[in-house]
Amino acid sequence: MSWAQGFFRIWVVVSMLWIGVTVFFNEPKTYTRLWGAAYEVKYQDGRVFELQVDQKRADLLLKESNRLEVQDIEAQLTTLDAEYRDAIEKAKTAWLLTVLPPLGFGLVIGWIARGFRPRTVG
Repeated sequence: MSWAQGFFRIWVVVSMLWIGVTVFFNEPKTYTRLWGAAYEVKYQDGRVFELQVDQKRADLLLKESNRLEVQDIEAQLTTLDAEYRDAIEKAKTAWLLTVLPPLGFGLVIGWIARGFRPRTVG
């Protein structure tokens, strides 16, 4: 086996461990918040307000206006907008923390492996 193959295998194993540990500590649901996340608000009287974050605000108001008062919907949307922005930032941070270190480590391993190649004299 060559040095390059050995370093590549080390990189694959370390990257898989890194990704597994990072996903475990960030919780898998953190990563899905960038796409199609749904929020559900339950009122005390039993009403349920569900919103898909990829829907437009006007569509939500139109859809829910027959069941809830517009002021209730606006208040909920304002609150959920702030929560969603925080969730998006956490998801972006989690993705970067999961992907960038293995890529950087891979580049370093590749650089080290290239250093073991014999020099050609021409």
